[in-house]
Order: sequence, then structure tokens, then C-alpha cells
Amino acid sequence: MLRLSLVALATVSALAPLAPAQVFDERFDDWPVRHRIGGVVAVAGSLDDVRALGDARLRLDEDARVLLLLEKGVDAPRVQQYRELLAGDDDSGRTVDVVRYGDSLPDDLVARLADCDALCWESVGAESRIGAPALAGARAALAGLVDRGGLVLAVGPGARFLGHSHRTGDGPEAPVAPGLDLVPDTVIDTTYRGAEDRGELLGVLAPRQRLVGVGLAPGTALVLDRRRCRVVGKGTAEFLLMANDRQPVRAQTITPQRERRQSPKEYLVDLTEWRRDAIDRTLEPFPPAEPYAGGNGSSVREEHTSGLQSQS
Repeated sequence: MLRLSLVALATVSALAPLAPAQVFDERFDDWPVRHRIGGVVAVAGSLDDVRALGDARLRLDEDARVLLLLEKGVDAPRVQQYRELLAGDDDSGRTVDVVRYGDSLPDDLVARLADCDALCWESVGAESRIGAPALAGARAALAGLVDRGGLVLAVGPGARFLGHSHRTGDGPEAPVAPGLDLVPDTVIDTTYRGAEDRGELLGVLAPRQRLVGVGLAPGTALVLDRRRCRVVGKGTAEFLLMANDRQPVRAQTITPQRERRQSPKEYLVDLTEWRRDAIDRTLEPFPPAEPYAGGNGSSVREEHTSGLQSQS
């Protein structure tokens, strides 16, 4: 009799609608699995002095092997700034290998990335000679460098390639192309002028609501360490999420940390929390306005996922 009762209970449970707690748990199926990066990624459209990145605690080991990849046109004083930033103490075993390139990347770049602990890349001019498609072949090597705890630093017009997507020109109609996604699920504007450019960045997010917009002022570097974002330099970074029919645009501006007693909200952003919020905004609200109908639960998941939007 007890066995029959248990079988009957299991049968009824299988036919019952999903419990509210289970429906809520399914929301987490859409959250990013990779909630933190292994190393450090830093991006800047421009920096007057790269030695300012010394404030970011880049976590380079004393015996780190650094690859300094410079587009032709980066002058000798700039190279010296990098050496002073990266060389470490006098007794440090750190090595800095300088490689210059012109219209194409070095043929052995992937092999060099596999053999280094940090990459510092600077492009020059209004547009990088090397586009994101040219870097796509090195994407796995770059991701591997970050995953094993290394550093990837990009300065110049090519820095925006390190986001999930990037604009390929100026103006609201500029096409959007895939990036390297080393700063995951972001669209980075490295020449951001605040309110003047906010509408264009929100326009990029409108059909890509699962992405986080990052507006980075000139002269400022964004540093992502595991899941925390901070800035160094002389400007600010604004983080944006697109509005939906329930929530307004979410915005937060961070500045370089000036003193120890500052509120963390003034100088830190948890990128993983923002990525989760972006995803949450594309899902049906929980608890629902109307209770889910009965049945075997198969329609619950279909209704629950109806708000998902694809990313380009």
C-alpha cells in the first residue's frame, strides 16, 4: 500500500505545474556561466601617461614575461613609459619583449602569446590599422592568456575591440561588429563624452539588451580584475543598461579612487552583477502578474523564455 501511495504521489508531482521556486530557479539558466575572468584586462582609448596604470595593481609576477606589441608610430618616450610601468624592481626577473608591426600583425603572434604572461598593445591614429577580424585568429590565445591569470592591456583606437561588440564608425547609424569579448558582454566606447554620446551608446544597446554599455572618457583606462571594474587616469566611466517596459535606463558613473574612505559605488562596478541584470531585463518578471496556468508544466518554460532576445 505504501509503495502504491509513493507511485501515485510521484505521478501527481510530474503532472503538476512548476512551483514558483522552480520557475525562479530557471532564471539562473540564462545567467553567464563564466562569472569572472582569470586575470586582468585593461582598455583605454587614450592615456597621457601609461604609468598611471601603476595605480591599478596589475598583479604581474616578478618573473613575468611581457610582450609589448606596438604599432609603428609609437615613439621612444612612450616605449620608455611602458618599460617603467612593466619592468618592476631593479632585482626583478621580468622581461619586456618589444615587437613593432605595420599593416599586419606578426605571423608568430599566437606562439608569442602562448609564451608570455602579459600583452600590452598600443595602436595609434584615429583608427587602428588592425581590425577586430585580423585579431580573431588570436582570440583563443588571448583568452587563454587571461584565463591563466595573465594581463591584456590595450591602448588606442583598437581598445574597443576587447568588448563583445563595437561600433565600426561614428554616428548613430554606424555598423556594429563582433569583438573579442575579453571584457565580456560589453560594448565599449573609448571616446565617450558623457551626455553628448549617451544616446548613441543606448542606440547600440537597444537591439542588444543583454549587453552592458561602457562609456570611457578620453585619458581614462578601465581595468577589469576578475569581476570588478575600476578606472585610472583623469576621467570617468559610465555603465549603462537599456530600459525596458518595467525599468528605466540603469546608469552608474565611476571615477578613480582618490581616498580610502570613498563609497565603493563611486569607484567600483561588479560587472557580473550588471551582466545578470541585463539578462534579467529580457525575461518575464517574477513573480508573474498572473499565476501560471496548470498542466504538466511544459508551457511554463515556453512562456518564461518568450522574452529572450538574440545578440549580434
